[in-house]
Amino acid sequence: MPLNVPDMSRRAQPADLPELMDGPCSREEMRACMRDLARVNTWLRGYRPTFNWLASFAKIGGSLRILDVGCGDGDGPRRIARWAKKKRIDVRLTGLDLNADTISIAKETTPPEYGFEFVAANVFEYEPQQPVDVIVSSLFTHHLPDEDIVRFVGWMEAHARLGWFVNDLSRERLESR
Repeated sequence: MPLNVPDMSRRAQPADLPELMDGPCSREEMRACMRDLARVNTWLRGYRPTFNWLASFAKIGGSLRILDVGCGDGDGPRRIARWAKKKRIDVRLTGLDLNADTISIAKETTPPEYGFEFVAANVFEYEPQQPVDVIVSSLFTHHLPDEDIVRFVGWMEAHARLGWFVNDLSRERLESR
């Protein structure tokens, strides 16, 4: 029996395949979604590409200001902070998310000693208070229509002093045979 291989020639738009978190949902539903995402990222090693890319900045020295766009409940920034501590890389992290509930959850679940700043804002309206060295984004761009992905890349180019990294998936419907 042949494998069911997705057609990657066309990306589905978020409106075509909505996720629970794309629409209105309760704070508890959002919290559960964020917990599930963290589990899946752990099982599938979803953080590894970001860590591998960030490792290229370890030689720079000094403090590295990192902005995580679409940070959700802060799991990504917390994992980056733990990774950086092991690698002896000084990082200053800011998490940005459009959803105020996820930012509230991030603030609740992140110990104060991490010293993160969490901001609820639309990325296209956000102006960092301090220069940002690198911007990371994980599992965010598939929530954007194509034109906003292009706009987002331009925004990152304009705001990241050293570089940016997007780690995402393709949103596609798998047809059963």
